[in-house]
Amino acid sequence: MEPFGQALCANCGKETAKAHLTSIHHGIKESRFLCESCLPLADPPVLQDFLAKLQKSICRFCGGKGMTTDPIHGMLVGNEEMRFLCLSCSREYLPLLGERLGAFNAEIGELSQADQMNKLRAAANDIEAHMKKWVIQRDN
Repeated sequence: MEPFGQALCANCGKETAKAHLTSIHHGIKESRFLCESCLPLADPPVLQDFLAKLQKSICRFCGGKGMTTDPIHGMLVGNEEMRFLCLSCSREYLPLLGERLGAFNAEIGELSQADQMNKLRAAANDIEAHMKKWVIQRDN
């Protein structure tokens, strides 16, 4: 491959590439050099997949239109499945999660990996229970 400063855009093949994009999706690495004109058009596959899922998503707590993802769900279940939150639920959920993770960080060095995951799951279960009650109160 040509040096970055001399490579032509992988998309249009006309202009000199100014950006190097690398994405990893399902373990497959993709690398592309793009010019400034083509850069805004170059959604990597992972972003395309995410946007398609987001358009169809519903909130895991209230069934409203999904607007963001649950940032710890994949780590807890060990896969790439995404769970979505509506704007209203995310405003309640994300600060609670941040608060719990902040407290968790203080003791992380003292715990085994198994104990860390158990504490994280317990925190997620507590927040899940809170959110179910919160949605009922909010909607009544």
